[in-house]
Amino acid sequence: MLTRKELDAAAEKIAEQLKVNDPEFLKRHEEIMSDIEKAREGLGESKRQTEAGPDL
Repeated sequence: MLTRKELDAAAEKIAEQLKVNDPEFLKRHEEIMSDIEKAREGLGESKRQTEAGPDL
């Protein structure tokens, strides 16, 4: 089992490999999160219709 210090070091190494602080990475992250939010909004509408009952 890894110690907390080893786990933190491994996470830091992975973050460096993924370039998570790179502006391009952050831009893409924001685009993905926006797409997810739009999808959730769409699912919310269809879920409301489903919950209204099958007789509609």
